[in-house]
Amino acid sequence: MKIAYGVCGEGNGHATRALPVIQFLRKNHELRVIAGGKAKAYLSKPVNNLVSSISFRIVYKNNGVDLFATLLYNILRLPLHIYSFFKVLFFLKKWRPDIVISDFDYITNWVAHVLAIPLISFDNEMIMTRSETEMPSGAENLFFKAKLAIHLTTPHAHKYLVTSFWNPENVSLNTTIVEPILREAVLSAKSISGNHILVYQTSNSNTQLKQDLANLPFSFIIYALDGKGWSKNCVWKKFSAKKFISDLASCQGVITNGGFTLITEALHLGKPVLSIPVQGQFEQILNAYYIQNLGYGLTSNMLTPELMFSFVKHLPEFRKNIAKYNAKKKQSWKKSLNQIIKEVAMHNN
Repeated sequence: MKIAYGVCGEGNGHATRALPVIQFLRKNHELRVIAGGKAKAYLSKPVNNLVSSISFRIVYKNNGVDLFATLLYNILRLPLHIYSFFKVLFFLKKWRPDIVISDFDYITNWVAHVLAIPLISFDNEMIMTRSETEMPSGAENLFFKAKLAIHLTTPHAHKYLVTSFWNPENVSLNTTIVEPILREAVLSAKSISGNHILVYQTSNSNTQLKQDLANLPFSFIIYALDGKGWSKNCVWKKFSAKKFISDLASCQGVITNGGFTLITEALHLGKPVLSIPVQGQFEQILNAYYIQNLGYGLTSNMLTPELMFSFVKHLPEFRKNIAKYNAKKKQSWKKSLNQIIKEVAMHNN
């Protein structure tokens, strides 16, 4: 079967979880991958014949979404978006895939819609529109904006596969909730308890972080900002997937934003999470809310000494809760994806 797979290029999470899906689909199908941004950079080496596209970009400032700068940046790049849309449109029209699968890639979604190709949406963002979620306090306006963005990104799909680390209620029709997608390197990593706390930031705009960590009596390994100006208790490292997973597997806990991929990798390895979500990004705020609500860690808008001491103090309790999470096996994404591909193919025929 011929399958086109579109991957969103904003952030690293979509790209890192796309590779296991690509490797899985390649075993039984003829596959072409469409990606731009960070996904293109990450996947271009392991993926042959990648179709280059463009992704919507988010601009950050002071660990928050700069809405005006984001809109302006993407408006200025509008000709590139239009070019990419027609490039993918003509490619898929000529190649004629049987199914399109998309990890929140708006161009692939809309092209599939225009060409009437069956579309499978496979991501974690759809948790907000395909199920009932609890509402973090004061986030109602952001929730409305997030739902609008999701509907504009994915106007319609035949089936929805949604990854989640919690159990949502009132799941919509044609929607299957599955386990998070994890890299093979994470699945095979051996978790040990070291002395450091791992720090990773999706956005490099949280410049206050250096001062916050310098005032704390803990050891940190940092994958954020640049290598200048860190204090003696902080070891800064340039990103390397192999080193990062090793540091993740051997840490006490993780300080990160609210990105889904790292949170689920940390939970798989039994690591509590202190989430400082990017402000203005509802998905991250929602993930952080469930981390605290389920007892897997803490969340706040900013890192304070009191918060850090509380996080370290409750690490044993968080680990016990995470152990219960890992004991509850969710539905396999591989099995579910295979089944849905068969269902969509039969319906299409």
